[in-house]
Amino acid sequence: MSRCAAERIVQFLAFSSSGPGVDALNTINSHQWKRTFQWLNDSGLAFYFLHRLETQNATGTIPEPLLFRLRADFAANQKRMADLFDRMRQINEQFQNSGLRFAVLKGFSLVPEYCPDISLRQQGDLDYLVDQQSLGAACRILTDMGYLSKQTASSKERLFFKPGTVPRSRGSEQYSSRAPHAVELHLDIWDGELLRLPSVQRQFTARRVVMNEIEGTRFPALDDADAFLIQVLHAMSHVFSHWIKVGSLLEIAFFLNQRASDARLWRMIEQRVGCNAELREFVVVVSESATQLFDAPLPQLVQTWTGQLRPGARVWLDRYSCKWVLSELPVHEIRFFATSKLSVFLHQQYRGDPVQPADGSPAPSAWRPLRIAFALRKNPSLILNLQWWKQHKLARRCVYYGFAWLRYFCEVPRWLWLNGMRFRPERLPHSGT
Repeated sequence: MSRCAAERIVQFLAFSSSGPGVDALNTINSHQWKRTFQWLNDSGLAFYFLHRLETQNATGTIPEPLLFRLRADFAANQKRMADLFDRMRQINEQFQNSGLRFAVLKGFSLVPEYCPDISLRQQGDLDYLVDQQSLGAACRILTDMGYLSKQTASSKERLFFKPGTVPRSRGSEQYSSRAPHAVELHLDIWDGELLRLPSVQRQFTARRVVMNEIEGTRFPALDDADAFLIQVLHAMSHVFSHWIKVGSLLEIAFFLNQRASDARLWRMIEQRVGCNAELREFVVVVSESATQLFDAPLPQLVQTWTGQLRPGARVWLDRYSCKWVLSELPVHEIRFFATSKLSVFLHQQYRGDPVQPADGSPAPSAWRPLRIAFALRKNPSLILNLQWWKQHKLARRCVYYGFAWLRYFCEVPRWLWLNGMRFRPERLPHSGT
């Protein structure tokens, strides 16, 4: 990826009329375009970028082969999203006929508040919030529809289903109707234990829904206040997992650009956040990150909350946020001095003690090679399983982690210098206080 090209694309997508606009693209040469095309797909910006090019009559600013590929991928994605929407409709009907309490999360529920058109999104999952009483029936319905439950150690708040064993795809293949999708059932959107972070009191419930409508299809979704907080927590879970799709921040910036002055909405959000200091700060971090990148307006409530942000988080927002967001994707690819672990500095501002599972295994958020070592100790026969080794890409990941942590440790002196005396002693390990 060419970081310069990525920055110019983000500037072009900004909402401010005073930005460089089309001029931001004129400095990108053909070699940089070629290096950045895969990042456009991985970042979730490809079709938003194409849409802006066409609405501003600026398609001549990019190489013709790139424009051709974008249009071909967009046509394929239109069909894929139509098929996925039809699959969501079938699942919804089954859930409703069985009397389940549920709400559609993210995805299609973001239209039109966060995304003006379904076909502009790159979506691989269908997400549902269900209550505990409906969980068993929802699992049976998905199994009867041909979905296979996939065991995952990543979260106790989420169940994961896939239609078969089709491997994940990347690049243009991800827009094919044959590309795999998943269905996720959520009891909660936030798993503090997984991320080694404070728990956020459950405030999202399938009992408090509104009816959304897309293309004549109505389905239950969360109201505007809950939907925004869900987007915030979803974005923060990616930040603390060391990668995020820039497209998700563009969608939040789109929402802020439309609703920043909606006083009633922000009063509702203030009520839902209540006295939860961490959730309030997460709103600031995500909103400011989105506005820094895409120049959307910052609501007055969030501007007020910025004064309550802890100093370390303030430093990270001002000095690291944009650099980290524009990391190359996927983050586990081998590259020298990868920036993905720079989000650890923010994680340290909120992180608590890791929770050790009862069986002595590493926490789900532990370093992957450590989890692999525990799996081998528990089941030594895996050492002969070639497919298992290919799945984990151990050598590649070890090299990636080595370079990423090297980048992190080289940045530590600068981080400490930027924070100066604002670091509280109790946040430094082995401080003796």
